[in-house]
Amino acid sequence: MINVGHCQKPAAEEPKEIKRLFGTVAKVEFVMSSIMVICDFGYVNIDVTDATVITRGSGQIALDEIDLEDSVIVHYYNPEPGKYVAVSIRDSTTEK
Repeated sequence: MINVGHCQKPAAEEPKEIKRLFGTVAKVEFVMSSIMVICDFGYVNIDVTDATVITRGSGQIALDEIDLEDSVIVHYYNPEPGKYVAVSIRDSTTEK
């Protein structure tokens, strides 16, 4: 006899509260896929995922094209206290 359990729907993911910060890039960490930004909160480390959209001007750029002291606008969420994950990064430094 085969015991068949009830199927449960996976719990729906809670909508992420997207926040925004403005700052200056203090560090770019390619291996860990993160950037450190100096902003009103002080120094903030922000994780950059494969889903993070990074733009400058009218085009998309890669993480390694962000330079120190670039001005950025980061849209992010906090999946847990002290952890910041970028949804998008807008490098507002003029085209290079």
